[in-house]
Amino acid sequence: MATTTAPDAPTTQVAANAAAAPLTGGALVLGTIVLSLATFMNVLDTSIANVSIPAIAGDLGVSPDQGTWVITSFAVANAISLPLTGWLTQRYGQVRLFTASVLLFVLASLLCAVAPSIELLILFRVIQGAVAGPMIPCRSRCCCRAIPRRMPAPRWRCGP
Repeated sequence: MATTTAPDAPTTQVAANAAAAPLTGGALVLGTIVLSLATFMNVLDTSIANVSIPAIAGDLGVSPDQGTWVITSFAVANAISLPLTGWLTQRYGQVRLFTASVLLFVLASLLCAVAPSIELLILFRVIQGAVAGPMIPCRSRCCCRAIPRRMPAPRWRCGP
């Protein structure tokens, strides 16, 4: 039996993304704002959760010590998913991964907002942490790709 292999669609997509030209004008400004807002949303969510542990614990009828699992669950899931970002980027492409991460992060945030118990809140925070892991690395790489090389680069410049 002869088998034929089809071209690998995710690899083809990654190659197409690598050849994309840098953004200019309004598209560059809009792209930078969107990328920055997604990162801001991620950092803000973590900060708000840290500050609101006493209120979360009180609303759900648990001790503040139990409420800290809201933070721990997010941090552990984020730490597990962060190293997978490189593999996921190669598999699906950085733009797709970033877009999926942002959409799933928003969905997980909505689920956290309506969680009726501490157990469900912790579960939704695990999901939120897992999808938040790739957001910041993908944002950084997308910014490096979007900014034209002719612009003055900061000291942390990406690439040659």
